[in-house]
Amino acid sequence: MSPRIRNTNYGYFAPAGLLGIWVGAGPHFQNLYPIDNSEGIDRLVHWWLHSGPQEFPGIRDLVNQSLFSELHMQPLERSLSDAGADLTLSPLQAIVSRCRPDIFGSTPQDRMAEGHFWLWWLSDGQDAYNVTSYGSYLAQMRLLFDRASRNESTICDELFFLGLHKIRGASENDSDALSALEDFLEAVHFSFLEKMDNDLEPSPLLRFVHRVRTDVHETIDLSSRQGRFELWCWWLNHGQFDLIPETPWSVARSFTAFAIRAYSYSRTDLDDFDELGTAQLHKLMTLPLDDRATTAMRGDSDSVNDGSGDRVDLASKIAQFVWCSRIDLQNAFDISQAADFRALREWWLKTGWLEYVRTGEVSAARSAPIIRSEKIAETSLTRQLSERHPVSLVGYPRGEFGLGEDIRLLRNSLQTTGIEPNVIRAPWQIIARQTIEEPAQEADIATFDSEVMLYVMPAFDTLTLLNKVGLRAFTAKRKIGYWQWELDRFPDPAKIAFDLIDEIWCHSEHSARAFRSATDKPVVKVPLPVFVPEVEPVPRSTFGFSERNYIVFSSFDGASSISRKNPMGVILAFQQAFPTTKWPDARLVIKAMDTIDDALWRECQRKAALDNRIRIFDRVLGRNEYYELLQSCDVVLSMHRAEGFGRVMAEAMALEIPTVASGYSGNLDFMSEENSWLVPGVLLPLVPGDYPFYQGQEWLEPDIGEAAKALLDCFENWEKRARLVENAKATIECYSPVNCGRFYADLLTV
Repeated sequence: MSPRIRNTNYGYFAPAGLLGIWVGAGPHFQNLYPIDNSEGIDRLVHWWLHSGPQEFPGIRDLVNQSLFSELHMQPLERSLSDAGADLTLSPLQAIVSRCRPDIFGSTPQDRMAEGHFWLWWLSDGQDAYNVTSYGSYLAQMRLLFDRASRNESTICDELFFLGLHKIRGASENDSDALSALEDFLEAVHFSFLEKMDNDLEPSPLLRFVHRVRTDVHETIDLSSRQGRFELWCWWLNHGQFDLIPETPWSVARSFTAFAIRAYSYSRTDLDDFDELGTAQLHKLMTLPLDDRATTAMRGDSDSVNDGSGDRVDLASKIAQFVWCSRIDLQNAFDISQAADFRALREWWLKTGWLEYVRTGEVSAARSAPIIRSEKIAETSLTRQLSERHPVSLVGYPRGEFGLGEDIRLLRNSLQTTGIEPNVIRAPWQIIARQTIEEPAQEADIATFDSEVMLYVMPAFDTLTLLNKVGLRAFTAKRKIGYWQWELDRFPDPAKIAFDLIDEIWCHSEHSARAFRSATDKPVVKVPLPVFVPEVEPVPRSTFGFSERNYIVFSSFDGASSISRKNPMGVILAFQQAFPTTKWPDARLVIKAMDTIDDALWRECQRKAALDNRIRIFDRVLGRNEYYELLQSCDVVLSMHRAEGFGRVMAEAMALEIPTVASGYSGNLDFMSEENSWLVPGVLLPLVPGDYPFYQGQEWLEPDIGEAAKALLDCFENWEKRARLVENAKATIECYSPVNCGRFYADLLTV
């Protein structure tokens, strides 16, 4: 079962979709809306009501439906089922009241205040939060109506009439509101009229109106059939249009209800009550019919069971009702004969109904929808761009960072095997620059209907894809999370992401252990392609260095956690290995990007400012410029505390640059004492601010002294250096796109 957020103080579960948003939104959002306390969970739900649907349209309907059903309708239904219980706030309303003290100055504490809150909720609150459709709004009204019908309740009466008048006003200009209102009337009125016996019992809606309308209640006595007849006359002639719009459909539906009722009594003549139905038919002659009213009036429907086991369609029932009211039809058709009955039906459907249409208006003819030429062009373009591919990849193909390189090289690897994948660009902004020219389809026109879909992004971002695009992004037959993960445990709140995929491909045994301990879905360790473009060497002077400099290189992306990348450890190890007085020509190059405003990085900058041998490139370099800088260096140093793979180290090994790195986590899949210098250390727990979901996690604190010794050994021991570099190059050749492509192709044929 997927994890959910539980508010223990107030006794509710937040929709599962909110946990997915919370996981994927990052540390800043998680700090604003902590889910380990009741107030934070309340604020998270209220944030969704206020802003979430606009930011995450892909999951909007799912979350709204869950919110309205689980936190409002279901509790409201349970509450109102007890005739003796007072009307209270649902959990959803209570959340709003706690987060919006401005409504009444404080949280409602008494029945009167809760009643006022309900009035605000129905008149303005739901509109302000856009939490429900008109259909759901009227489902709520139905509960209030049922409660008011069973037990006199002034507040329920008032609320029902408020809601009904509101939806009536909206229905005049909104087809969705009108459709919802018609469904409501069908449930509480027309379906009862069809089945009404000769005692003329009012429908639930009409009985309710009689009770709450003092003028009607005092004038009409329902204890006699005559009184009930008078109530129906008042309703059909005047009263109904105080509550419901006088639309062609509502009049046509009244007429068909009378026809169905009359047929059920097998009458061949009409009584005084049936005459009211005939009046509805004649009223239609004064109204402009639309398609829905025409369909209802004609009886265009499949055959229906008349209750006796026979199958009789609605048109036949309507035709018989009209026949009963007209001498000319009775003279023309003997409906006791099957052939004449069928002929009467055909007359009604072909020409009879036209006699009751306002002169000059026949709306039954339907014209084909007009499609503008621009729309045709757009449809053609969409079809062209959405051609089906057996394999699709979704991620950041134009991003100038590690995840961007992952999807570009995955595509290249598959292409070496003859597989031409479709690439879809994740539809949200990222910190990294996205200027690499890489063909990709935009998510808004992608169909996501490939046989295989690979999500080349972290699990958190896969949740964001759901939140932004919706379930259509997860319709492939085989869904593979091509996921990265750096820590030794996969966090419990993020396990909801496993529901989106069928299997996981990850890039190191370190990541695989974390995933396998968190899910029973298949977890496959696959090689991550490593490819370094051929770049002509440039003079060191290009970057302000000389040939006598011994240059240590380190690189990191601040968006991947500066604490995890540990640039301070790099500075300290460099300075301990090469003291200024003894090694004035040693240089440390730190290539950084996306460092944002981070206290750890500011400390690194201050430390570097005191040592003029340290050069910081805190910007995004062009692809060729980056590799020119890397090739100008003598050794690569990584003092990471945890890595999912370690692309910087792998690329250095491919370029035959000796590498010194922490002996922990993902890089151990391709680094060993035989091809690099591994720095030992001790495992320490993470502290707040280190990384998302730091709780219960640990990582390596690499030993500064051992790193310094490794740097010196690399400088002094040329024979060892040459041997390790040669071994490293041989190791990384296994990660070539060609080799990786074969590995992937074999998995995809399973």
